[in-house]
Amino acid sequence: MKKCNEFHSECKPALSPQLRDTLQKFRVVDVKNECIVESTLQERYLTLSYVWGLVPTIRLRRKNIDDLMSIGALTRTRQQLPQTIRDAIDLVRRLDERY
Repeated sequence: MKKCNEFHSECKPALSPQLRDTLQKFRVVDVKNECIVESTLQERYLTLSYVWGLVPTIRLRRKNIDDLMSIGALTRTRQQLPQTIRDAIDLVRRLDERY
């Protein structure tokens, strides 16, 4: 993280204008408030690339979006999250990042 901040402090996602317009707001995990939040491309965030696999897991849907966007939602549903996501949340928190 130190090297990334030192050598790439001005990094911005390399997005096409069309995709940038589409992603003016998108959802991220807020590890401080343990919920899903809407964010913008101006917020600092870390990403994880992984494969969902076939393990049954909780997913963001229209019927549960309000609940998952409420403070503490990911604490209440932690056991339903894949271990990879739980580990990523813990890592982001340990790195003193928020999203």
